Amino acid sequence: MKDSIPPPPNTTTPIIIDGGGEHVPAVQAGLGPLLGLVGTWNNPNPNQGPQLGYNVMPLPQDGTPASDNVILKDFHYYEEMTFSAIPGDAPNRGGDYQQNCWVLFYEQRVYFGSDAGPQENTLVHAENGDWLHLVNVAQDAGAIENPNDPIPDPNPITQPEFPVVKQVSVPHGNSILAPGTVDTHPGPPNIPQISTIPTGNTTPALLSIYNDGHYDPNNPKLNPNIILWNALEGKTVKETTSFKLSSTNPGGGVTNIQFEKKKANVTAFHTTFWLLTLEDDSKMLQYSQTIEMEFEGNPGVTFFHTDAASMLPVS
Repeated sequence: MKDSIPPPPNTTTPIIIDGGGEHVPAVQAGLGPLLGLVGTWNNPNPNQGPQLGYNVMPLPQDGTPASDNVILKDFHYYEEMTFSAIPGDAPNRGGDYQQNCWVLFYEQRVYFGSDAGPQENTLVHAENGDWLHLVNVAQDAGAIENPNDPIPDPNPITQPEFPVVKQVSVPHGNSILAPGTVDTHPGPPNIPQISTIPTGNTTPALLSIYNDGHYDPNNPKLNPNIILWNALEGKTVKETTSFKLSSTNPGGGVTNIQFEKKKANVTAFHTTFWLLTLEDDSKMLQYSQTIEMEFEGNPGVTFFHTDAASMLPVS
């Protein structure tokens, strides 16, 4: 069986072209905390070390009444993710002042790990999109048609409540807008326990694939974030920058194509990224992401599709 598994892909080469914007002083200042994400990140494939990504993915499946017509796929994965800065900003005109959007484009590709059977090393997920850092400033003079008109001077200009935004395009027919906050503090990240156990009108048959509904924080099927704690064992973290984003924040939202909306409707998206500076000044990027879903055959139940991973920068 092992002979039929394809070789691992090359995950050390940038998958989008570097825009070069990170070398422009105005862009460096405008990106603020997002600047630290620029570059290519990956985690080891099965032939290079322990797998640092874990996925828990419920799927509707007729003909499985013993689990209420739902199956659960959980497995390790590895991936590549590239961030590049555009050499400028994208200003939103407001009339009295403007909002500058400083932009990182990103692309992500995820591959099945060694516990996925014959699917090992094949692509399981891909997405692209951008991250925005929003900064409110006085309106540019160039935005005024008549140069003799005065420039509006609002006082004061308040900054956005949610200054970072992740825009996601997933080729299942889902588009996501997730505003959020950013925080930098000394020491390690505060990685919470999470639960993948469905909520709402669950049944014993459904819960049978979730340890009968008995929560165990040490079980990655129930708490994928444990893989993040394990990746930090023996490491000293000097500083953490946390990006906490959600489609449920004001201005956020999720849009699905008709098939997805009917069969496996995505209702919410939540993610936290932790950019870590370690004791030797090296970097690590961790994230935990949860997508809330509703299945046509399980009314009143909220399912959680969760991924968690740790990545290192590619030199």
